[in-house]
Amino acid sequence: MSNRIVLVCAAVLSVVVLLPSESTAQEVFGYPSGVSACGGNCGGGSFGGASVSGGHGHGQFKQRVAATQAQNQKIYARNAAWPKPFACASRQLYHNIWSPMYDAGWEDQNILTSTHFNQEGLTRYGKQQISSMLTNMPRDQRVIFVQESADPIETQNRLAIVQSVIQSSHPQRNGIARSSSRTPQTLPGWRAVDIIEKATASAPSPIIPIATGSGSVSAAISQ
Repeated sequence: MSNRIVLVCAAVLSVVVLLPSESTAQEVFGYPSGVSACGGNCGGGSFGGASVSGGHGHGQFKQRVAATQAQNQKIYARNAAWPKPFACASRQLYHNIWSPMYDAGWEDQNILTSTHFNQEGLTRYGKQQISSMLTNMPRDQRVIFVQESADPIETQNRLAIVQSVIQSSHPQRNGIARSSSRTPQTLPGWRAVDIIEKATASAPSPIIPIATGSGSVSAAISQ
């Protein structure tokens, strides 16, 4: 009998010790700080004939459930939309990095320097370059850049000449002329000649394929 009393007392003591305090319950279950688990704004009441200091906290429970549902819906929407939002951000980042390089490349491709002008205006080479740019370039890249000279008046005169040629020779191309401070990086002529000569020297000699058992050269050539 005494052993049973000891065991019952130990069990009751362990239950009392394991019961969390109000502050511990707030940390575990996420109750707002300073508000009891049952809700502190419901007023006093009685339960089972015993007076209690707070209500049942049903309103706060509904708010927590609604907030959890809203958060779950947001997480689901983000997961369902993946990877599009992140892909768009990545494409925009790469576009911001590479776009200035692309624009500089198009500017170097469509620029006219002092070699395209003479005392009378544009040289024949310069006119051919303008025609090639307006004919072969994409619609959004039909901008003819004129390299700025040391004299601003000369630069303006060159711009006027280029714009006049654009309007007279290719009015339907919607080309425009703009000034540019860039110096285009072009391949020197000797380098191009050297590449062509080396390619020609390294090419194998032509061989006429003679068909097996055919004694006619014309028959072999026709094959």
